[in-house]
Amino acid sequence: MVEDFEKGQIIVDKNVVTYHDLKYFIVELNDKFRPDNLIKYDVLLIDIKEDELVTYVVKQIRTHINPRIYMMPIFLLSTTDFHEVVTTHLTDGILPSINHLDSIEPRALDIKANIERINHPKVLSFESQMINRTLNLMYTRNKKVLNPIPYFHSGIGYYYPELSINFDHRDESGALKILEIAEQEGLFQSEFHERVYCCNNCNGSYLNYREVCPKCNSSDSISQDLVHHFPCAYVGPIEDFKNNIDDQLDCPKCNKTLRHIGVDYDKPSVLYTCNSCHHRFQDYYTKAKCITCGTENDVEHLVPFSIKKYIMTKKGENVAINGYINIEKQLESLEGTVTMAIFKVLLTYEIQRLHTQGYQSNIGYIHVQHAAAVAGVLGLEKQKALMNDLVQMLKSNLNPSDFVSFYNSSTIVFSFVNTKHKEAKEAIEEMKDLSERLLRKSFEKVHIEVRTDVIALKLGGEVESVVNSMVFPLTKM
Repeated sequence: MVEDFEKGQIIVDKNVVTYHDLKYFIVELNDKFRPDNLIKYDVLLIDIKEDELVTYVVKQIRTHINPRIYMMPIFLLSTTDFHEVVTTHLTDGILPSINHLDSIEPRALDIKANIERINHPKVLSFESQMINRTLNLMYTRNKKVLNPIPYFHSGIGYYYPELSINFDHRDESGALKILEIAEQEGLFQSEFHERVYCCNNCNGSYLNYREVCPKCNSSDSISQDLVHHFPCAYVGPIEDFKNNIDDQLDCPKCNKTLRHIGVDYDKPSVLYTCNSCHHRFQDYYTKAKCITCGTENDVEHLVPFSIKKYIMTKKGENVAINGYINIEKQLESLEGTVTMAIFKVLLTYEIQRLHTQGYQSNIGYIHVQHAAAVAGVLGLEKQKALMNDLVQMLKSNLNPSDFVSFYNSSTIVFSFVNTKHKEAKEAIEEMKDLSERLLRKSFEKVHIEVRTDVIALKLGGEVESVVNSMVFPLTKM
């Protein structure tokens, strides 16, 4: 246990260190570690005495249900480097001694400030929880790229530390499905890295590839050359040509001696003999036996997974702050809305029509600050009812040809087709007023702030740049 002492601005009382405005808690080898108690502290220091302790403590923190705990800054207290690759990615640096707290203080303060910016919506789906946790950890560390790490202890051979830490060894392929959802939602862009093939029973990647007998599936077999004698056209295994007197090869059909390969005979193939059932065959089957669950997989039935590098988008940064709720799944029953992908397609057509029709069109948005956080307390059904009321209110102020979509859990985007910019501005102000009334009625004791804007569509405009120019400023609010 660290002794009590005071030196300058560093104050140590047992496991608690106070330095400037931060409180550090030190975990040591023989401590009874309770993650829930860490809510009182700003930074965790792990005294490295045993690798297993460090790995255990880091996993307990990063998988904790409380966001304040799982995002907590963690530093390793050691005079030497720590080489466990996953733990290194999930911690924030190494501190040689508590006398050097000034070396980690700027990073700890930066992480703490980022944590304070994040809202934590109450989400019901597991997928939404995992996406939020991953984006939270990346955003608080100013990390833009999620790289796959080759990892021996991973069930699929690769590890995404911020996400995979939440999965058991046998379930790690679930992390790939989460990332696929996040990419489809526009939170990440990806770059192909590698492809892995996994067991079709447990999705494990630890496979033993074996050449087996096509009759009994035994891998216990021997191989020998298949010999073709040119003069008499006899074909058989090389053991048929051997004799017990010398090393010469004699044809069992015509009794002639085989002298020169390529002149008298050749070896066109290999013949296998199974030691289990004594079956002879030329073409073996390739099986992949899963080391994890024991399943014998035909290689053509292995499950392929693409391992990718993921880059957080501007939308991902926005969602990291405001929280992610799977709008497409949770609000799929709402009438009058389209998915964001369809919204962009319709927007492309509208930009093209501007040239031929000669009229004006606009797009607008309504952004409810902290909407995910305040709406999360309602539960799924009440969320749907509230969003349905909001959408129907918006639709009543739009033309039948206008289209509405959710950009994220806090922002609704819509079009003003064949509407002058001034008229669209007037309409959206009225919609803002109606939205505030509706939301304040639902959240009487919560401060509701609604932001709106309208952008005129221009000929030759690209859809992605138009949408990003409209919603990207919201990531800085």
